[in-house]
Amino acid sequence: MKKNFMVSLSKSKKVKYSTINLAFIAIVIAIVAVINSIIYVVAEKYNWYIDMTDEQVFSLSDESKELISEIGKSVKLEIVFPSDREEIVNSYERTSQRGAWSYVHETAEQIAQVSKNITISYHDAVKDYEFYKNTGIMTAERRTVIEDSVVILRKNDDGTYNSSDFRIYPLNYFFVGDENNNLYGYNGEVVFMNALVSISRDVTPTVYFTIKHGEKSFLKELSADFSAVTFSNFFSVYYAGIINEDAASLMQTLCESGMEIKPIDLALEEIPDDARAIFINSPSMDFSSEETEKIDEYVKRKGTVFCFTSYDAKLPNLYSYLESEWGVKIIENSGTPVRDVNTSFGQDVNALRANIVDSTASRSYFNSLTNYSSARAKVKNTAAVTILPKFANEDDGFFDGSGARSTNKILETPSTAEYNGTKGTYTIMTISAREDRSDQKSEYSYFVFCPNDTLFSNQYMDSTDAPNRNILLSIVQNTTKVQTLLNINTKVFKTYTIDMSDKEARVSTVMLALILPSIITVCGIVVIVRRKRR
Repeated sequence: MKKNFMVSLSKSKKVKYSTINLAFIAIVIAIVAVINSIIYVVAEKYNWYIDMTDEQVFSLSDESKELISEIGKSVKLEIVFPSDREEIVNSYERTSQRGAWSYVHETAEQIAQVSKNITISYHDAVKDYEFYKNTGIMTAERRTVIEDSVVILRKNDDGTYNSSDFRIYPLNYFFVGDENNNLYGYNGEVVFMNALVSISRDVTPTVYFTIKHGEKSFLKELSADFSAVTFSNFFSVYYAGIINEDAASLMQTLCESGMEIKPIDLALEEIPDDARAIFINSPSMDFSSEETEKIDEYVKRKGTVFCFTSYDAKLPNLYSYLESEWGVKIIENSGTPVRDVNTSFGQDVNALRANIVDSTASRSYFNSLTNYSSARAKVKNTAAVTILPKFANEDDGFFDGSGARSTNKILETPSTAEYNGTKGTYTIMTISAREDRSDQKSEYSYFVFCPNDTLFSNQYMDSTDAPNRNILLSIVQNTTKVQTLLNINTKVFKTYTIDMSDKEARVSTVMLALILPSIITVCGIVVIVRRKRR
C-alpha cells in the first residue's frame, strides 16, 4: 500500500509541476546572481557607474576632461595612493570621514580613463619604502605625511621619476568644511587639476616677495643651493630658516601651484620682466617714493601686486600711493580692529567671518567661489577701507592718460560688524584693475589690497572650514594669468531628509513590516488555491 502510494505520488502532475517550478526558480536566481556578480566586477574595473548626485560629486567636468587630454599628450604622470586598491576603495574604517579615500580614488580613476599617460599605482609608505626612495622624493620630514597622502609624480621618457616635479596632498586637502567644522563639500577635482596643470608646466612662473621693510617673507638671502623657493625644495628652505614662519602657508600654496618665489629689494633692484606678481606681505616699515614708483611702473607693464598690511601698520607713503593711484583709502582706527560678536570664533571678537561680495566684478575674479554661501572667509585683526568715488567701478573708474583705473570690493564684513564704535558693513579687501588701451586692445594689470595680514596666514590658509586658500588661488589665476584653479565648483554634499511626525513614522513602519508582507502572502495563497482547482 505504501509502495503504491509512493509510486502514485511520484507520478503526480502537481508534484512534478512544483518540482520543475522550484528548479526553474533556483536556476533563475543563480543566473541572476552570477550576472550581477559579473556586472559588479566589470563595473568596478571599468568604473561603470551613473552619478545621480545633484552636484555630480563623482564626475569630472568637461573642462577638466579636455585639459587632461591635452596634458596627457605631452607628459606622463602617476598618481600614487598610500595603500592597496582594495583598502582604498573600501576605506570605511581608515578614516573618521567614512569612505573619504574612495571619493579621491574615484576621481583619480576617472582622470586615468581620460588619458593613458596618467596612471594609478598603490604603494604603502611603510611596506614599500624603497619605491618612494627610488622616486627621489622621500625625506625624513615627508615620510609621515606620505603615509596618509596622495602623491602625484612626473615620469621621464625612460620611465624614471622626475624628483623635482611632484605634489603631495594629505587627505584633508580634498575636502572642505563649513564654519561649524562639518563636512561641507568635496574639492578633489580642483586639487587634482591644479596639481596636473602645475606639474606639466614647462616654464615656471616667478613671483617676488619684497624684503628690507620688516615683511613676513624672507628672513635672509637665498643660499647658493637655492636659486628660488620651489615646491621640491620648500621644506629644505623652510627648515634652513630662510623664510618667515608666518608666511609658510602662503608661500607653500604658491609653490604647490607651480610657481617659484624669489626675494626682491626694491631699494636696490628693478622689478624683472619675468615677474608674474609682486607680494608685499605685512611690512612694518614704509616704502620710499622711489620704491612706489617702481611698483607703479611695474603695474603699467601689465604686472600684478598683492599687498597685505597689518591693521595698525604705519605706512604713510605706501598708503598715500594706494589712495592716489588706486582710490583705496584706509579708514583710520582708534587702535582696535573691526569686530563682530555675531560671527566671531575661537572666543576672540577680533576674529570674524567675511563675505565674498556677490557682484559681477567679484564673480569675474572668483569664478565659482561666490557659491560658498556657508563657507565664509576667516580673518582676524583687520582694518577697513573705503573706495574713492572716482575710482568706483560703477563710475567706470579713473583715466590716468593711457588706461582706466577702477577698484572693486571683494570681501566685506556682515552688517553686524563694528569699527571705531560704529556698526555697519566694512570693506576689508579690494582689487583694483588698470585697463591699458594704448595698443587699441584692452589689457589689464592689478593691485590687490587687504588691510590685514591674517587672511592668508598659516592659521586660516590651512583651515578646511573656510575658502581662504581657494580665494588666493582664484585671484592669482585671474590676475596673473597663471593657471592654478580652474573654474570648477566645489562639489557640495547634500543631505536629504524625510520629515514626518511620530504617528506618520509608526504608520510607515506598519506598512513596511506588516501590510506589504501580508499582501504578498495573500497573493501567494490565491495562486496556490487557483492551481488546486485546476
